[in-house]
Amino acid sequence: MKMIKSIYNINDYGAVADDKTLNSDVFAAVIRECSQAGGGTIYIPAGIFLTGPIQLTSNITIYLEAGARVKFVQNIEHYNVIIDRWEGLEQEVYAPMIN
Repeated sequence: MKMIKSIYNINDYGAVADDKTLNSDVFAAVIRECSQAGGGTIYIPAGIFLTGPIQLTSNITIYLEAGARVKFVQNIEHYNVIIDRWEGLEQEVYAPMIN
């Protein structure tokens, strides 16, 4: 029987809460590991974590400790263009920050 780790602290994966370091790869790695285990909770401690878009999967909860902030990078190059519906019409749009 596979033991499921239920809490994934992003600091354990190398996240840096300095509002300067881009943590996109850290978020992706934590989400991937959590998803492969069948789900769990991603724990974000206090601090400002800069990241690009976050692609969630099923059975994942994100828990932010008091004082924790997830700040999304403003450089549009980090957001893929996808086909989605906008006001009922399919068109190319930028991916959302959390999907």
